Amino acid sequence: IDILTPNEPQVILTDAHYDRLEAMLIEKIETYVQGAMKSVFEPYRDLKDNLHKDLTAKLLATDTVIKQTISQIFRSKTMIDSLSNSVANAIQATMISSYRDTFNQIVIPSFEKAATNMFQQTNDVFKRGTKEYLQEMIEYGRQQQRSLIQQREQMMTDIRKESTQLLREFEKKNQDLTSTLKNEITQYLTTNLTP
Repeated sequence: IDILTPNEPQVILTDAHYDRLEAMLIEKIETYVQGAMKSVFEPYRDLKDNLHKDLTAKLLATDTVIKQTISQIFRSKTMIDSLSNSVANAIQATMISSYRDTFNQIVIPSFEKAATNMFQQTNDVFKRGTKEYLQEMIEYGRQQQRSLIQQREQMMTDIRKESTQLLREFEKKNQDLTSTLKNEITQYLTTNLTP
């Protein structure tokens, strides 16, 4: 994809650029998620240690009591709800922040550049197409004009030929008529004027 902006030189995004972008996104997300997970589970580390000590002590006392206590603690709806709510709250804020930062810093600018490039390319194609269409129309007009000029010249040539032909025929008819009239007048004069 060619990305063109008015003030920047031409930039070409390749698969390597997209792979690099993907790697950067994965790295950012992993960094934020690991940090969030640590912040969620860190407070429960002490709780785990205390439970382990209590369980070890109780295990020595009676195996049955420890099994019942462990079962009650880890099957407790309050404990599960508390843990899941804490993880969800910690991850949610970090994920929202991470997604927002990623979109604002990488995705939106890339999309804006791609959209600008797409519209610029569309504009260029439209201008080029319009120019080609106008050139074709001008050439078509010129061809029509040449054709009309040729037709006019042909008609003028035909008219001249016809005019010349008509003039010749007229002159011939005129001569024939003059000759006929002359002969008739001569004959009339000869016939009527001779005693």
